[in-house]
Amino acid sequence: MAGPSGGARRLLLPLRLHPPPPISPGPPHRTGSSAAAAAGPARLKGPAELPGPGLLRTFVWLFLRGYLLHTHRLQLMSRRIYGPIWKSTFGHYQNINIGSPVVLEQLLRQEGKYPMRSDMALWKEHRDTRHLPYGPFTEEGERWYRLRQVLNKRLLKPSEAVLYADAIGEVVSDLMVRLRDERSRSPSGVLVGDVANLLYRFALEGISYILFETRIGCLKQQVPAETQHFIDSINLMFKNSIFATVLPRWSRKVLPFWDRYLDSWDTIFAFGKRLIDRKMKELEGHVEKGKEVSQGYLSYLLASGHLSLDEVYGSVAELLLAGVDTTSNTLCWALYHLSRDLGIQETLYQELKAVVPPDRFPGAEDIPKMPMLRAVIKETLRVYPVVPTNARVFYEKDIIIGDYLFPKNTLFVLAHYAMSHDETYFPEPERFLPQRWLRGHGSPHHPFSSIPFGYGVRACVGRRIAELEMHLALARIIQAFEVRPDPRGVEVTSVSRIVLVADKPINLEFIARPGAP
Repeated sequence: MAGPSGGARRLLLPLRLHPPPPISPGPPHRTGSSAAAAAGPARLKGPAELPGPGLLRTFVWLFLRGYLLHTHRLQLMSRRIYGPIWKSTFGHYQNINIGSPVVLEQLLRQEGKYPMRSDMALWKEHRDTRHLPYGPFTEEGERWYRLRQVLNKRLLKPSEAVLYADAIGEVVSDLMVRLRDERSRSPSGVLVGDVANLLYRFALEGISYILFETRIGCLKQQVPAETQHFIDSINLMFKNSIFATVLPRWSRKVLPFWDRYLDSWDTIFAFGKRLIDRKMKELEGHVEKGKEVSQGYLSYLLASGHLSLDEVYGSVAELLLAGVDTTSNTLCWALYHLSRDLGIQETLYQELKAVVPPDRFPGAEDIPKMPMLRAVIKETLRVYPVVPTNARVFYEKDIIIGDYLFPKNTLFVLAHYAMSHDETYFPEPERFLPQRWLRGHGSPHHPFSSIPFGYGVRACVGRRIAELEMHLALARIIQAFEVRPDPRGVEVTSVSRIVLVADKPINLEFIARPGAP
């Protein structure tokens, strides 16, 4: 079985990639307010005056030079050629690209009360076509704000995320069982093939357990058919959304990708609806019998009275998809790099031994005492931001950045990969160096140079849950195993398929540590 991070999401092989040369930082920029004051009566420029590639050059880069699956690397080349802000066209979208953390800070600090991530047109088209409710990623304005205020509770604060530590620990224990089973069935007795697939199943099981308050069997030896169909549908939805973004609308009538895209979303919604309806009946039964209602997240949403049942359907479906790739891809890349740098891995292991007694597993209470563990996850998210490109639409007001005036409803593309690989803030940006995040090590970085979970009121609602999952899973794995690279010496690089994934399966050896619990 392969999740979206596995083989089935490897759509195309790039024709060829020309890595851009080292980039030079763009010129410093003033904040929006000071820029406007300094400009005085001078004319502010419009978006059309920005540099950027034309349609022909964009086509050549994407389809002839192989950047369609390397759009994150294209960010680096574009910033080198055009500077910290440039315009571009991608599919149906006219974009203003932000490739500097200084400029990004100017932009995000001008956010209104209801910022838009982007128009999420493809997701909305499915909801509108099927007459289904919007969720936190598709809803906008006051309706989004009301929805988000309800969803934030029980998730957003670290103290609230810890409430799910036992549930996450249970799923981590099942991951360890599957990991040991996978390695024991290999000819060498230690090799686990396609680690990303196993970690995807772990992440999906974890977020499902929190959102639905029930296990769905992703880590079972034999995955239930209903769950497998659900997993396959997530895969197909992401796969066909790429075609829907790039290809013209008329092609939807002659090519099968659009119907497959809609059908995949139908399955995702139907799967979630069944589990939510089951929980609703359970809660009604408890109330009728005077039994205590559980304090889980879904129970809170259903019992709070703040959301309609339709709003719960839409919200849970979107939260479910948002919570999987961050955990699975980040863990996979972290293990890949730790296997290739045994010095860093040993430092992490010694930290674990110093904090966690040998007779128990790491818990949520141990994480604040393990700076290297947290640094490994931070550095992984810097090198491989799960979503290398994000977006903002400011529909409430015009925006001034430097000498440019952008009218409201401008689509800003936030080139997170280019910013987190800016050598101005991260020397040797391509190297995996967790120590750069430790106190007293490395050079200071700009606070907006690496923001994998976003910023402000649109920041990731599930950040604390994802961090807890990643920290607990990585700690358990390193406590039990020394991780070594594929003995065949296979080099892996990243490709962009909406999220940043490996271009080939990551296979790793897991050598049992003597005396591990």
